[in-house]
Amino acid sequence: MFDRRRWLVLGMLAVISMAVPSLTLAAKGANNKAGKVEGTLVGVATNGVVIKRLNGTQVSLGVTATTKVELNGRRVAITSLPIGSAAQALFDPATQVASKVEAVK
Repeated sequence: MFDRRRWLVLGMLAVISMAVPSLTLAAKGANNKAGKVEGTLVGVATNGVVIKRLNGTQVSLGVTATTKVELNGRRVAITSLPIGSAAQALFDPATQVASKVEAVK
């Protein structure tokens, strides 16, 4: 009887120890967190932008019809963004597609 109970408790502890890390990651939104990049706009096309960070690395992001694009706080077409302007973007790290691109000239 004692042996059976001990195995039952050990089994439940094993299941709990495997479930807790998964629940913790889900609660933190590990896979749902938006990426953010800030820097200088160095490339603009109808389907994407390139932003150069202060450290010199460049981030290429796709844009879709649902991407919000703003210049000085006003909605504009993606091709209206001037090269060399300060920019920031929110994006999905898994797809590298921007949900919002903002620029200030």
